[in-house]
Order: sequence, then structure tokens, then C-alpha cells
Amino acid sequence: MSIEKYKGNLKELSRDIHGMRYDAVAELYGHIADELRRQAVGDAERGRAKLAGLLLQAAGRAEDQQLLFQRIYMLCEPYMRDE
Repeated sequence: MSIEKYKGNLKELSRDIHGMRYDAVAELYGHIADELRRQAVGDAERGRAKLAGLLLQAAGRAEDQQLLFQRIYMLCEPYMRDE
């Protein structure tokens, strides 16, 4: 599978994402959660309640990841070199 605007494969994308600073990864998970919630609203409006519910669950898990990476960043920040 390929991703428009990205030349690598999904495995490379995962490595690239998790090679970023932890605060940036946290921000990314926040954007993912927002997008999943937006999709859930659209599916709920179309009567797709099960799909909307699963998307909301996925959004919640993405928010959990965001919070976890924020904690990881706070733990590592004192030891990080200026970037």
C-alpha cells in the first residue's frame, strides 16, 4: 500500500514517525484522534452507528497515546539536546 505525498511504505512511515521528537509524536496522535472523531460524526450522521462507535473508540485510544507520549517527552526533555 502506498500513501499519497509519502514515498516510503507503511513500515518506513512508522519508523519515520517514531523517529521524531516525542512531543511531535504526541501532537500527531492528537491530530489522529481529531480526524477519527470527525469521521465518527460523519458516519453517525449517515446512520452507521457501529462504525461511528468504533471510530470513537479508536479516537480515544489515539488520545491515550497522545497523553503517553506527552509523559514520555516530559521524562526525556531534561536530557535532550537543543534541536
